[in-house]
Amino acid sequence: REAFKAVSLRSDVYKKTLSSEIDKFEDDLKEGRIAFEKHIEEMSIMAHKLRTPVSSIKWNLEMMKNGEFGPVALEQRNVLDDALSANQRIISFIEELLKSSRLDKTKKELELTEIDLPGLADSVIQSFNFKIKARNAVIAKKFPAKKLAIKTDLKVLEDIIANLLDNALKYSLQNTKIEIGFY
Repeated sequence: REAFKAVSLRSDVYKKTLSSEIDKFEDDLKEGRIAFEKHIEEMSIMAHKLRTPVSSIKWNLEMMKNGEFGPVALEQRNVLDDALSANQRIISFIEELLKSSRLDKTKKELELTEIDLPGLADSVIQSFNFKIKARNAVIAKKFPAKKLAIKTDLKVLEDIIANLLDNALKYSLQNTKIEIGFY
């Protein structure tokens, strides 16, 4: 009978120890998941930040190769081809990072602030000045006369406007008019 009590007591101790270890493991797992999600979000932000300058580099290299800055010798063309190839590998890598982060991303909390929409659009347009000039494009702004402010996440909206403008420039003909407006 004493042996049975001893086995029973040991069993209770093991249950408590096991339960405590499981709780600790679940806490560690939760902390790991939070750290992983933060890491994925940071990767996504870095990839987005890299995409625009790398795309600008590609654009400039293509313009050089096409002789838009003057004649291009054969040796220069070969160097530009190598640079474009390396640049394309970087762009592909960035796209893979973005694709991975979208697959693993959980719901992100937005940092809501009041934003002057025309002011933000002007800032984004200014960052594309070289590309706009290179395409000989005209940006027509259709902003309301009164102040137009919205409460949203600045970075998210800035990325959206930049992606729309970048695509409009990329997929439009030379000497085009691009309208940006808020209604």
